Amino acid sequence: MRNKFWTKPFENRVEWFMDKVVESVDSSGRVKWLSFVIEGGKKVCGTCFRKLYRIDKNFYYKYLKKAQQGKQSASVRYTRSYSESRNLADTWLDCYAFYHADRMPDTGVLMLPYRTRKIDIYNLYKNEMTDQFKYPVSKSLFYNIWNRKKNLKIKQTNSFSKCNTCVHLERELEKTRDPESRTKLKSMVAVHNERQMNERRYYYEKKDKAKDYPRRFLSLIVDGMDQSKTNLPHFTGRLLKGVDPNSFLKTHVQGILNHGCSTFKCYVDINEYSHDSNLVMNTLLRAIHDSQSKLGTLPEVLFLQADNCGRENKNKYVMSFCELLVRLHVFSEIHLSFLPVGHTHEDIDAKFSYLADLLRRNDTETLPALLHVLPNTIQTRGLFDIKQWLEPCINKVTNHSKPLHFKFCKMADSKVSFQFKSSSPKDWTLSEITLLDDIPNGTPDILIPPHFGKIITHSLTDNILKHKYNMEDRQFWWWQRFIAEIEKISTNDTKLQEYAAHEAVWLLPYLNTVAEGSPAKEIKLKPHLTEMLDKELEDHQVFVKAKKVKQKQK
Repeated sequence: MRNKFWTKPFENRVEWFMDKVVESVDSSGRVKWLSFVIEGGKKVCGTCFRKLYRIDKNFYYKYLKKAQQGKQSASVRYTRSYSESRNLADTWLDCYAFYHADRMPDTGVLMLPYRTRKIDIYNLYKNEMTDQFKYPVSKSLFYNIWNRKKNLKIKQTNSFSKCNTCVHLERELEKTRDPESRTKLKSMVAVHNERQMNERRYYYEKKDKAKDYPRRFLSLIVDGMDQSKTNLPHFTGRLLKGVDPNSFLKTHVQGILNHGCSTFKCYVDINEYSHDSNLVMNTLLRAIHDSQSKLGTLPEVLFLQADNCGRENKNKYVMSFCELLVRLHVFSEIHLSFLPVGHTHEDIDAKFSYLADLLRRNDTETLPALLHVLPNTIQTRGLFDIKQWLEPCINKVTNHSKPLHFKFCKMADSKVSFQFKSSSPKDWTLSEITLLDDIPNGTPDILIPPHFGKIITHSLTDNILKHKYNMEDRQFWWWQRFIAEIEKISTNDTKLQEYAAHEAVWLLPYLNTVAEGSPAKEIKLKPHLTEMLDKELEDHQVFVKAKKVKQKQK
């Protein structure tokens, strides 16, 4: 009864109450002793009616008076509008969180760095408003705005890897009590945060270009998901006690987010492949081919953002592969960028957060069930050994782990240049020698999965037997067939090669190429149109001559 009342919109609650008042007025029109009719046909007094429905006293007498005056509905509710300063503070805090906070891939919460203090952020906001000759809000109101943002929090533990600069500055702040030294350290922290925020801005600018001009720019970001969330079999809320976590089938999800096409595709493997540059280059090649299939052609410029990990992304193989795509005229320009270590959580983590939320609400007892629950996801099969294919052609490269940005582009003479810079505000440095000495011949060999032997089938079998009554019969028998197949593949070279070659297609020859220095077609137009455009570029001069003074006649 009470729930029906409070689940109504405000205007409907007022109309319902006024109708009750009209029903309760007797023929003489007296309202002093009202008798309200509730569910079941029982009549109660006004006090009892208010307590039953938990109606506020002010609401009761306000709309009782309006009902007496013959009004039938609620008048317009005037809500308090916020001041310009408050709205500006709200926007400023959103902008600060956007550039400084890390989005957690499992919850979507924005986490500010460990040991961030609200008072420091308020002082930063206050100084910026003062510099802009604007009035800052009070500290209490700023904190109130912050508390209303339920998804903005400060890390309570240092759970993720951090850059050395952050760690050292935090430790010095903990040990130092001198006010002047602390002020200097805080200014150094602010400078460091501003620099990493510039890198994020640089990434967002490239991402926005691809969204605005998808046929001119292709923007991709590649990363891997936390493996513990996709172990199989996966159950929501009914995991048995005493189960060894190592007895599950470990899977790995590699995701690629395409900003221009607004697509997010995942590739799942069962850890039979090494999570290195071979996996990244194969999935990247498939993502580029998917973009071509969707757009009909490939843009000239590729923006590639990757995690700052030397094993997977930041190595000579991935950089050489980018140069190869430019040499083969697939792209005329490729930018390979990385965010600073410890500040690498980006928009692709929000996609992984969505996948984690799906897994919290859905069981995935088998690998086909996992592929069905995760949208736009396929199993990783048919990889090529691109590393060994490129190795003979790669020049010796050192110290490539330091810069954050690399660029490969075609010059005017159709040669490829290799450029790099340590941070986004700096100028590009041209390398005298490119990464590739020559273009590799033929096609790479099929990559044989090296880690089938690491799948411990007997522990997995024991785990499946323990969960037998937690799954359907068809799912249990799927596991029996799957484990038997894994044991055959791991002990039989022929079976292993058949598994590796399944669905293997070398996609590089199928990619469109950018026209290589083809002469422009001469188009004849009326000459006066060209003259009109040329006149817009003419430099005009203004001449001023001295005024002649007339001599008076004597």
